[in-house]
Amino acid sequence: MKKSVKATIALIAILAFTFSSWLFYSKYRLQRAQENRTATEAAVP
Repeated sequence: MKKSVKATIALIAILAFTFSSWLFYSKYRLQRAQENRTATEAAVP
């Protein structure tokens, strides 16, 4: 019983870490895309 509880906690921790890192990465990508878009618009006369 204790072993399965430990495995469940580990699985949840891994999932939470993966989700948070993916969220952070997508947020960063979105910010970079917006910066690139504004830079392109500013470059066009």
